[in-house]
Amino acid sequence: NLNDDLESNIDAFQQLLEELLLQLSPSTMVLLAFQESLDKAREGFATRRACQDPRSSVGWNVDKEALWQPILETARQGLASWIGTSTSGDDI
Repeated sequence: NLNDDLESNIDAFQQLLEELLLQLSPSTMVLLAFQESLDKAREGFATRRACQDPRSSVGWNVDKEALWQPILETARQGLASWIGTSTSGDDI
């Protein structure tokens, strides 16, 4: 089940992050960066390139492009978050 896999991945990531943060100095900042749909965008790009090859018997059309473009746009954007603590009470 996709939801079970996602939940399992989130749990594993959370555990890894907690273990990492517990081992770091309180003054250490950690940057987490995520890029959603990167694998899907790469797969779509490879498929698109193969379909546009003159030797291909399967073409790339407007409908396929319309399905691929939102995935590509999502992959072009990312999310980054800084995580850290301060023992002095000052904001970071």
